[in-house]
Formats: sequence, C-alpha cells, structure tokens
Amino acid sequence: MRTDKQTTNRPKKRKKLAVLILILVVLILTSVACSYQVMTGALDRSAKKIISVDIPTGSTTKNIGAILKKNKIIASETVFTIYSKANNYSEKYLAGSYNLSPSMDMKTISEIIVSGKTNDIHFTVPEGYNEYKTARKLSNEGIVDEEKFVKLIESGRYKKDYAFLEGAQSGNHQLEGYLYPDTYKIPKNVTDDKIVRMMLDRFKEVFSDKYKARAKELGYTENEIITVASIIENEAGVPKDRKKIASVIYNRLKKNMPLQMDSTVQYLLELDGSHKENISYADTKKSSPYNTYTNNGLPPGPICSPGKDSIKAALYPSETTYLYFVASDKLDGSSTFSNSHEQFLKDKEAYAKALAKQSEK
Repeated sequence: MRTDKQTTNRPKKRKKLAVLILILVVLILTSVACSYQVMTGALDRSAKKIISVDIPTGSTTKNIGAILKKNKIIASETVFTIYSKANNYSEKYLAGSYNLSPSMDMKTISEIIVSGKTNDIHFTVPEGYNEYKTARKLSNEGIVDEEKFVKLIESGRYKKDYAFLEGAQSGNHQLEGYLYPDTYKIPKNVTDDKIVRMMLDRFKEVFSDKYKARAKELGYTENEIITVASIIENEAGVPKDRKKIASVIYNRLKKNMPLQMDSTVQYLLELDGSHKENISYADTKKSSPYNTYTNNGLPPGPICSPGKDSIKAALYPSETTYLYFVASDKLDGSSTFSNSHEQFLKDKEAYAKALAKQSEK
C-alpha cells in the first residue's frame, strides 16, 4: 500500500533525474562542439610555411581530405569530409594546385579550393613546333630544363605505355609529331615526365578510333598520316590550302615522284643546328632520310607536331590532280596550285616578281 509521502517524492526524483540528464546532454554537446571547433580550426596557427597541394581532376571530398592530411594541412580527413558536406562545399571543389598552410582553418582551406584560384602554370605548344622547339620554349618559360627534357623525349621510355608509338619511327625522334600542340595547365613543380604524358594523352584523345579507321581506309599507317599532317602544317600558309596540299602529297606519292617539300629540308637543317626560312639549292642535296628532294616517299616520321586541322586534312584531302604548288603572287600566305611543271614555273616566277615589287616599296 502506497503512502502519500512516497507518491509525493516520485515526481521530485524524476525531475532531478531529468535535470541531470539535461545537464549531461548539454555537457556532451558542448564538448562535441568544442572538439569540432578545435578539429576544424587551424592545425598550427603559428605555422608560416606555404605548401603547394595538388588536387587531381575527379577527386572526391574524401580524396581531398586524405591529400590535405598527407600534406599535414589538416588533422582529420573525416572531419574535413563532414565539414565539407555540412557546409555544402563537397560538390564545389575544383581540381588544381593550391598554396595552403597548416595555419589556415578548415573554412579558409575549403573556400580556397572552391574558388579555383590555383597557382597552376599555363603553357602553350604552338602548332608546327617540333620537339626541340617545344623543349626550348618550355625552358625559356622556366618550366623545364631544356637539356634534361630533350634527354627524356629521346629516351624511348614511352613506347610501352602508348600503343600509337609502336608504329612511330625508331631512334631519338620517336615522339616527334606526338607531343600534341595545345594549351596546358599544370601544377607548379610538376615533373617533366608528367608534362610529356599530358601531351601524349592529348594526342591519344584527338587521334580517335574514327581517325584510325580512316587511316586504314586510305591505306596508310597512323605514323604516315601524322607525317603527312606535319608537312601540311609547315607548308600551309593559310587554312584553306591544307586539304589541297594534302592532295598534292598523295598525288605525288601515287606517281612515285619525290615530294620536294622545303619543310622537310628545313627540318633536317634544324637537326643539324641551323635554321633557314629559305633553303638553297645546295641544301636540297644534303644526305638525309628527311630530304624529300633526294628521296622518294615520305620521310621516316613527322617533322613537327601537327594540329587537328592538319591531321583532318591528311585524312580527308581534296580530290584534285594537282602535283605542284608555290606561294601565291597575292603575297597573302596562300598558295597557287597546278598540274604541270611548266605552269608551276610560271607561278613561281609570278611570285618572285610580286615579291621583288613589294621590296621596292
């Protein structure tokens, strides 16, 4: 049988218990909040060093957290993941190279990676550059050491990783024509090997299965197509002439005529350390497999890195009977095409006269 006293004390005990539980919950939440604040704060507020951190394309928030922890920018990748999701950063992170510091809190770090304001370096390889011009340009821009870069591209180490190099020329110039001309974004202090692979990967992307099938349809290897494209790249003064120049090359090959392309002689001269805008008769007699005046057929490989338009011209040439072309007397960079040597000589003379007249002004 319950007494009145027992009935009265029970609500009081429940109230005290509720108060204790509430206090405990508050203490736990306060402790968690403090811990979370500490964990999302700077790892080392006194740190003065700046660390270049690379965030690869396709990185998840968890991947980024792991990279930051590995570089000792944050204490916990788990906390970074939770913080990123809680603050809607997860889907906004951008790949690139960022300057970060352990003195930054998680909010600052997250906002920097979301901003996309990287310390990446941009460089451009122009269409028509050969591998040595590319090495020189990157060296002049402070991106690579020219001598080391040349040794790397001449090493032959990439053949096993890129199927399209199986058919490339052997020797030091195996990568000639395949260091695709484009604008690239790279993290600061990226390795030379990574730069080479980026350019080879870009070539692989451009020279699609459709292009491979078309090369086979024409009866030429991929290396031969890129070789034709490289000649087109250096011979065409204006875009509209590319496909016509391609037709001249194929027409001469079919007739077993020497191509007699100045650009191939200019290339062999550059390999010997000299550069000429206008070659001499003596230059056309130099002994080299790249000399298309003294050898029939294509040279052993490309003479530069052709762009996509020249590659397309090599794959889809105009249907003509042209066998010759020379710079036009319009002096606008275009060429004049002809079927006979006699007409070629007339066109050549017209160009020379126009050039002489211009120089008199």
